Amino acid sequence: MHFAPLQWVKARGMLARKLVAVILLTSAVFSTIAAAVQLSFYYRQDRNEVLSSFAVVETSFRQGLENALWEFNFDQVEVLLDGIFVKSDIAFVGLVASTGEAWERGTADAPNTILRELFLTYSSGNDTVAETVGTLQIRLSLEGVRSRLWSQFFALLLTNFGRTIVVSFVILAVFDRLVTQHLKRIASHVADPDWMEQGKSLVLKRKADAEKDELDSIFDAINSAQTASRDAFSKIEAEVQERRRSEARLADKTSELERTNRRLQASNQEQAEFTYAISHDLKSPTNTINMILSELIEYHPDELGEDAVQLLLNANSTIDRMGRIIEDVLEYSMMIGANDSFEPVDLDELLEEIVKDSKGDIVASGGTVSYADLPAINGVRSQLRMLFQNLVSNALKFSRPGVPPMVSISAAGNSENDLQQIVVADNGIGIDPKHTEQIFNLFQRLHNYEEYPGTGLGLTLCRRIITNHAGQIEVESTPGAGTRIRLRLPAAP
Repeated sequence: MHFAPLQWVKARGMLARKLVAVILLTSAVFSTIAAAVQLSFYYRQDRNEVLSSFAVVETSFRQGLENALWEFNFDQVEVLLDGIFVKSDIAFVGLVASTGEAWERGTADAPNTILRELFLTYSSGNDTVAETVGTLQIRLSLEGVRSRLWSQFFALLLTNFGRTIVVSFVILAVFDRLVTQHLKRIASHVADPDWMEQGKSLVLKRKADAEKDELDSIFDAINSAQTASRDAFSKIEAEVQERRRSEARLADKTSELERTNRRLQASNQEQAEFTYAISHDLKSPTNTINMILSELIEYHPDELGEDAVQLLLNANSTIDRMGRIIEDVLEYSMMIGANDSFEPVDLDELLEEIVKDSKGDIVASGGTVSYADLPAINGVRSQLRMLFQNLVSNALKFSRPGVPPMVSISAAGNSENDLQQIVVADNGIGIDPKHTEQIFNLFQRLHNYEEYPGTGLGLTLCRRIITNHAGQIEVESTPGAGTRIRLRLPAAP
C-alpha cells in the first residue's frame, strides 16, 4: 500500500522533488540550529532556577541550623536537614558540625550535580567575632533540567518539521501550477519534429492581464530562436542544394578531366611509341649513309676531287649530328610516360660513377667537379643518372674562354614537403634570365653548333625526368657569372 502524498510528490516531476528535498533539508538544518539556540536559552534558565534552590536554603534554613548546632539540638538539625532534602533538584545534603558530628541525606557521588558549600557560624549579641559551628554541603541535580531539555528539543523539532512539510507541499503545488506545467509544455513543444514550422509558436497559457515574469522571457526567447533557426535552416538548405549542384557539376568536370587525362596519357604513350619507332627506323639508314660517306672519303678521294671530299666531310658531320639527335630523341621518347619503380638512390655514389665516366671531358676542359654529403633520393636510378650526367656535361661544356670550369653539387638546406633540394652550380657563361624557360623546350639552342656542339635536348630531357619524379627544376643565372640549377626531388623514405 502506497502513501498517497508520496505518490503525489512523485507525480510532480524531478525538479519539483528536488525543490521539496532542498526545502526539507534546509528547514531541518535551520530548525535544528533554531532549536539549539532556544534550548541553550532554556538550559541556562532552568539551571539558574536549580541554583536558586541553594539561595532558598541559605535564606530559610541557615539561621535555624546555626542555632541548633550552637545549642546541640541535634533533633532540630535532623528535622531541618529533612526539610532541605525534600526540595526538588537536591540530590545530596551533608552537614559536619565543628564538634565532629555528621549527617547525610542522599548520595554524595550522584552524577550530573553541582556542589555548593555553606559555612555555618554563630555569634552572640555581645561577641564581635563569629564562631564556626559546622559546614553544610549541598549537591544540586541537573537531571531534571536535562530531561526537560530533551522534551523541549523533540517538541520544537517535530513542530518545526511538521510546519516545514506543510509549507513544502504548498510550495510544491504552487510551483507545479506556476512553473512545472509550463516547462512540460516547452519540452513537448521542442520535442515535436515540426516545431520550427510556421504557425507552431509557443504560447504561455495564462490570463491575458497576468503580469509578465521570467517564463514569458523564456517563451519569447524560444519563439525568437525558432524563427531564427527556421531562417537559418532555410539558408542552410539552400546552400546544401547549391553545394549538391556544385558537387554534381564538379563530378561531371572530374569525370571529363579523367577522360581527358586518359586520352592525353594514351596520346602521350602513342606519341612516345611513334617517336621511338621513327627514331629507331631513322637510326639504321643514318648509320648506313654515314658508313657510305666514310668509305667514299677514305677510299675514293682522288676520283672525287678536293671540293667533293670537303662536301662529303660536311655531309658526314651533318650525319653525325643527325645520329646524335636521333639518339637523344630515342632517350627522350623513353622518358615519356616512364613508370619504372622507385628506390632509394645514394647521390654521392651516383655522382662518383658520373665523374669517373666523365673523367676525359673533365681533364680536357681543365675543370673540377665537387660534391659531398648529398642526401638519398627516392627515384629511378637510371633516370637520375641521366639527369645529373646532362647537368654536369652542360656545366663543363658552357664554360668561359680561358676560365677552367668549376662545377659543385650540394644540398640546399632542409627538405620541404618531402622534397630534397639539390643545387648544381657552375662558373660558366651563364644564361640571360629571359631565356630561362626557353632552354627547356625541344631543340632550343642559344648558341651555334660550331661554338657549343649539342642537339638542344639535354635540358628538355632533364625537365622530363624531374616531371617523372614529381619534382621541380629552377634556373638562377646571370650572363658571365655562372648558373645555379635548383632541383627538388623526393626524399628517400
